[in-house]
Amino acid sequence: MANSWYAYLGGDVTLVSSYRRTNVELPSLKDGNTLSAVYLPDVEDEDGNVCSVYPAYIPSDALDYIAEALITGRSLSLDSQPYVCLR
Repeated sequence: MANSWYAYLGGDVTLVSSYRRTNVELPSLKDGNTLSAVYLPDVEDEDGNVCSVYPAYIPSDALDYIAEALITGRSLSLDSQPYVCLR
């Protein structure tokens, strides 16, 4: 399953409907106190094509990363790859 960047639209961070898939390949990492984007799993059809503007689900570790970023005010990267972006 592939991942994409999903812009956070506001609302409950635990709901997939609070995010929308973007074509951004690598957002800029900034410090801030507002969630901007999260790298989440795509919904794919049987051929591997992305078939939804919403993520497939929000992994529990992603929620942990979102909470950590919001508490520290710093965007989060894992293994030098961005994962949670703030603004």
